[in-house]
Amino acid sequence: MADLHSPCLKRLCRLSQWLREQNLDYDVGSNVNFVEADFFTLGTDKSAAKALAKPAQTVLAYDYTFLCAIPPSLRTAWAETYTRLLAKDAILISLVFPIHGDRPGGPPFSLSPDLVRELLGSQTTAQGNPAWQELAELKPKGPETRPDVERIMV
Repeated sequence: MADLHSPCLKRLCRLSQWLREQNLDYDVGSNVNFVEADFFTLGTDKSAAKALAKPAQTVLAYDYTFLCAIPPSLRTAWAETYTRLLAKDAILISLVFPIHGDRPGGPPFSLSPDLVRELLGSQTTAQGNPAWQELAELKPKGPETRPDVERIMV
């Protein structure tokens, strides 16, 4: 059982509360799950997040600097987990950061759009077809962004 005082659980509670306060016409709250779990077990029966224990159930994922935070040895497992977790025709939005060359050590560990393409491009469906199709690579815009060191890939 998760520690009720953990920073992650507190953030999840705040996110859920924020979502309820948005007074959205569409009942997003019944379709959005905020969970604290071991990412690499998602889409398996080992997942502590029961809503994410079955493969191919998720239609949208947002990876905000998670890939750059994990050791490079786990990058293939990252791509495998998203491939297992996401439904056919689902969308993965990933902030690819930092992309400004090789950084010694980490985290964050250096990334590139080409590396993300390679990781996801090596994944196949059960039928042997490519599991991923790149829809866009975007430079972030706005005063708080860093277009020289980050990209958004869809």
